[in-house]
Amino acid sequence: MENRSERVFINMGNDGILLTEKQNVSRYRNEWTLENTYKSNKDNGYLSNNLKAYIDFNHSNGTIVHNGVSTRQRVEPRKRFVADDIEWIKSFANEKSFSIASHFIYDYLPATLLLFDGSLQKLSQHKTEWDLSTSFRHKIAGLNITYHTGVSIKKQGLKIDNRDTMTQANNYSQQYAFFMPSVSYKTPSFRIHVALQMRFMHRKFNGIHKNNLLIDPNILINYTLTSRWNTSLTYMQAGSPASYIQYITVPLYTNYYSMIVGDNMMRNTTMHNLSHRWQYNDVIHGMFGNIVFSYIKIKGKPLYENRFNNNFYENKFTGLSSDDISYMLNAKIGKSIGWGKLSIALSGSSSWNNYSLMVAKTITDFRQNTLTAGVEVAYHPFDLLSIEAKTSYNHSHRKQPENIVKPYSLGYFNHNLKIFFMPGSWQIELKNEFFHSNDKAVNNSFFSDLSVGYKKKTWEATFTINNIFGLQDFERRYTSANQQVYSYTILRPREALLKVSLSL
Repeated sequence: MENRSERVFINMGNDGILLTEKQNVSRYRNEWTLENTYKSNKDNGYLSNNLKAYIDFNHSNGTIVHNGVSTRQRVEPRKRFVADDIEWIKSFANEKSFSIASHFIYDYLPATLLLFDGSLQKLSQHKTEWDLSTSFRHKIAGLNITYHTGVSIKKQGLKIDNRDTMTQANNYSQQYAFFMPSVSYKTPSFRIHVALQMRFMHRKFNGIHKNNLLIDPNILINYTLTSRWNTSLTYMQAGSPASYIQYITVPLYTNYYSMIVGDNMMRNTTMHNLSHRWQYNDVIHGMFGNIVFSYIKIKGKPLYENRFNNNFYENKFTGLSSDDISYMLNAKIGKSIGWGKLSIALSGSSSWNNYSLMVAKTITDFRQNTLTAGVEVAYHPFDLLSIEAKTSYNHSHRKQPENIVKPYSLGYFNHNLKIFFMPGSWQIELKNEFFHSNDKAVNNSFFSDLSVGYKKKTWEATFTINNIFGLQDFERRYTSANQQVYSYTILRPREALLKVSLSL
């Protein structure tokens, strides 16, 4: 793969910092997976056990020109794990049931990364995780009551050896017990579900201990007003501990030029999600539509101080945090036509995301607005043929109220066409995607994939050719919270895959 990209880091002041890359990289995949599944499904009970093992020897190497300086590039991400999932459900009379679920995984993730200055970073990461939960459900006076309880144990270790530190070992452990009662009530036109999850959590990182009690409510209300109208209201709160990577106080390189530096503080983030939905469906006249409003607030999101130092991009945790608030409005209206099972739908969405970044050691507020409008067509004239087409326009605008960072806007079109041909046991699928932007510096991109499959009761085979026309150029321009990126990639011209599945 050949790639050129330009990144503007907007958290570096009014003009940002421009980073240019030109790379030629070869990636090699060598992966082995072993999986065994046992299931027993009877009237009074269900048992499932899934055992999976994985190992890979993937690596990539090449050359890259970073801000005009040429350097070698090599990375060896290694991954191997063993995982086992068990689920057992026992059914009793009077709509009672008892269940036990267990999840175990052991991960070993060594990696070697060649950095910009020619030095190596070596990582050795181990993770052991075991979750065990049980639930009991019964019915009282028309109420379905469920008690869900369990424990979770996680241990992680990470050894880091790079240009800034000599083999530092970091150890993290996390244990929690949870209890979640829930109550449900249902009638033909009304449904309500209320749950309250309580978790007592103990964490330990390099000898530092912390205890937390997390209480998260979850409410769902659904009401069918008429045969055509339905509305629902959902509220969910979810508290979660930050990744232990954010606790590590020495530089940890995430790619050849960027690093992250955390602190020893074990923080939590909390997400509040409120959504309200109205849905209309007139089967007789073939009219359908919906409108959804969502509100999301993330409390305690960490803030990082960023700088470039000798062509290395440093992200250092400041000990400060901020709240991200997002609003989203989605709407869709459509019409189904009986002849040929034809349906046409118009859709649109608008979102507003308010967030903060550290710019020149100052907490700076940003707002990013995104607008999407599109049309979808589905046509299924007979059993052998089905066609799906979708086209959309997307526009995003980011601004900073004090004009410390210049505003930025981006618009592009995306078109998709899928054709399915299904004679007997065969299924032929053709996918097409066409992308073009109002940015004249970005060329149009078109890709087409073909898949031919044959399926019987005990076996199936699928042959897939991706990028059947051998097009190589792939251009995109996109934005993130702190970057605006232009990327030009020369891909391999074509990829073929044969997959055979057997059911014994």
